[in-house]
Amino acid sequence: MFSQNGKQLTVLNNFKFKFKYESKISGYKTWECTNKSCKVKLVFNKEKTLIQEKSVLDHTHEADSTIERQAVSNSIKRKISESNINEMPSKIIRKELRSLENDTQLLTNDFLYIRRNLYNKKTKYHPPLPKNINEVHEVLINMNITTNKNENLLLINDKETNIIIFTCLTNLKYLCSMEKVFMDGTF
Repeated sequence: MFSQNGKQLTVLNNFKFKFKYESKISGYKTWECTNKSCKVKLVFNKEKTLIQEKSVLDHTHEADSTIERQAVSNSIKRKISESNINEMPSKIIRKELRSLENDTQLLTNDFLYIRRNLYNKKTKYHPPLPKNINEVHEVLINMNITTNKNENLLLINDKETNIIIFTCLTNLKYLCSMEKVFMDGTF
């Protein structure tokens, strides 16, 4: 499981633990409770087996109830990549929910958080919006915009007159072959 910042977490008895440090001498890794007021720590050896639970029963807070939601959100965020960036978020969430066990208890608010996390992750793959017209032209030059038949879709990108035309040669040939052309547009 991972935190919202992408750091690895360990879960034990519905309590989350974050990595604290690794001993240079023994190689043991120490994890501490994610609640700042709680002093509970776990120690693991190099084989990742639990060696010591320091004051495990002394948690000063209730167990975390959002662990299931965070696990689902983590698995969905891992599946987001540039290849399925255009897939509908609801479809991605449904696929993940089908793969879950039936005893998973998720609330309506949990789905809202999962959807928000999914949108935030997807926006990281989109380029930032241009701030001015020059940036628009630069972005269009750098982007390889093609049709599903691998034809270049950007026909004209004129920086001087600020004219941008999106079409392909197939569309132009089809347009030239027509006897009558009906047009509509906003000018």
